[in-house]
Amino acid sequence: MIKPLKWLSYFFVAVIIIVGLLLASLSWTVPALVDQFLQEKGYAIDFQKVRINPFRGSATFSGVTLSNKQATELSQQIRLRRFSTKIQPLALLLDRHVVIDPLTLDGLDLTVHKTAQGFRVGGFPHELLQASTEEDSPTQDQEVSSDQAVSFRVENLSLTNINISIQDKARPDGQMDLKIGVFSINDIDSLSKAQNSRVKAELELDDIALSAHGDVAPLAQPLTADLSVALNQLDSQTVFNAVKFLPDNEALLAALEPLLYKADLSSDIQLALNDEPSFTINNFELDIAESAYWLKDESPATKAQKLDFAGRISAEKLSSNGSAAYVINKLQIDDGNIGFTGNAEASEKTSSEVAQADITLSNLQFEVDQASHPDVSTSLFKLNSEVGQFGKLDASGSVTAADFGQSTQVTLKGEQLDLVPLSNTVRQILDRGIKSGLLSIDSEVSIESRQLTASNALRIDQLKLSGVGKTAEGESSDALKLGMPLNTALSLLKDKNDRIELDLPVSGSIDNPEFGLASVIQVALAKSITSAVTTKVGPLLALSALSKARDLGDALKLKPVVFEAGSTAISDEGSERIAKLAAFLEQRQAVSITVCPYAVVADASTGGAANAEAKEKPTLNSAQKAISEQRLDVIKSTLLAKGIDGQRIVPCATELDTGPEAKPRVSFSF
Repeated sequence: MIKPLKWLSYFFVAVIIIVGLLLASLSWTVPALVDQFLQEKGYAIDFQKVRINPFRGSATFSGVTLSNKQATELSQQIRLRRFSTKIQPLALLLDRHVVIDPLTLDGLDLTVHKTAQGFRVGGFPHELLQASTEEDSPTQDQEVSSDQAVSFRVENLSLTNINISIQDKARPDGQMDLKIGVFSINDIDSLSKAQNSRVKAELELDDIALSAHGDVAPLAQPLTADLSVALNQLDSQTVFNAVKFLPDNEALLAALEPLLYKADLSSDIQLALNDEPSFTINNFELDIAESAYWLKDESPATKAQKLDFAGRISAEKLSSNGSAAYVINKLQIDDGNIGFTGNAEASEKTSSEVAQADITLSNLQFEVDQASHPDVSTSLFKLNSEVGQFGKLDASGSVTAADFGQSTQVTLKGEQLDLVPLSNTVRQILDRGIKSGLLSIDSEVSIESRQLTASNALRIDQLKLSGVGKTAEGESSDALKLGMPLNTALSLLKDKNDRIELDLPVSGSIDNPEFGLASVIQVALAKSITSAVTTKVGPLLALSALSKARDLGDALKLKPVVFEAGSTAISDEGSERIAKLAAFLEQRQAVSITVCPYAVVADASTGGAANAEAKEKPTLNSAQKAISEQRLDVIKSTLLAKGIDGQRIVPCATELDTGPEAKPRVSFSF
């Protein structure tokens, strides 16, 4: 009895050895068969290590390199650090149901070339990448026989450390690198079921980091997704480079070229992609660190007009359907900063002309409760912002986002608005620039059925114009035909405190091509001037007030506050002069004062001497302008701290004094 057991044990040992040898042979026979098959197709494959266990249904391939036989460069190869998979064999044998858990690709490197024929992996023929034709795929009306069909299920699909380099053959510098840190799908069901899959993704494109997680039905018709998405370090240059690889991209590239930005984005997205895609975005938040839009598409050396923005834009909900309709709920802008920069087109090339117009809105808060299109609905909004260093602007009302001309109600209030940055805009209307002026406005605007009516109460302190316009014959010209010189007309409007107070009613059809700002101002000024002449108070009081102000100025012996070149520090002597000025303004509450900064050539550096060897007369540059405006702000802040109303302190445009004895200063006038 002992011998049969002994021989039986030998038999089992032999079977185990044979099975082990067979299993071990799979680790070289499978790669050999794969290599032979690919050799016949013109490809070469190399495996550093292969481990296959048919009982467990697992296979791991390490150090895989696939290439065309004629490949001569690394970019013409597909390199994979590790590929592993595990198939449940019993499910496959019993009910023809393939369950794969997990499926992992780790460390994939490949290069995709963009050619005239489309995208291809370098070194591989185009037909290798072609998808099956519609004839090869069953239609919705066709059913796959149950005895022929093999359903599948993939669990825990993950791609890690994937590097894809996309190169444009037509452009030497056209390259984009895509890195996928982690892309994992929890569950993919069969083609027939197309159930949702849990997805987690972390992608990197240049410096942009994308993370997403949620549910996706990748095999459903239409494709649906419910994701939470975050984009960090989103920048315009990377997006622009990516768009270069899209087909028919000329129009999109032209629209993106003048736009620069850096931002972070987060949101929850519900998406359905079909013939009419629809989406819903919840908890949208876009944090823009900086952005700029060039209003003139010129070379960087001559770009003249720029609109920039920084701040946080958020919305509770934004939805759209295939008919291009959209609905936005509670759109907000918080901590916004908007700036406009544009070169002045001076009619006279003098150093006193402003080099550029700068308008800034800071600490901007904007909120609208809803907006929709094409459905007409009323949206309530409000806006609060600081303008420049000391101005304020508030607006509120209701609008119809789909058609502003149907129903719009706006209340606008502004205080201490410096008019100097508006010099270029005013020049187009009045043929003059603005030397100084401070505006307050209280406006009510109503649009109903495309008919506009508005009341505008304006107060302008210390308005002074610069740059007299000339006609072709050399005569003074005014865009507004007032029947008298513009300066004379303005003097009639000024009261004894050198202040203009106007009511500008506006009415008309917004569709009328002749309805414009110049015509409105012309009519309003003509009425105001007629009233001033009739009452005969305008010029008399203005001359009397100016005479008294000059006498007071002489009595005070006002001298400018002088600074060191390149410095904004106020000396003891300057502080004493500002204190006397504040006391004077406190005693005479109706008097306004104009504060005018003067720069010198040495302000362009850190206090060095002016360039005496300059062949051309120096002109005001941005550094000189900036430091002069800082000096003006310091003085105005000091006067505000002493209780003087900011509307009575009117800033001037900066001038450059090129005299040999010139000193940086801020002067005062009544």
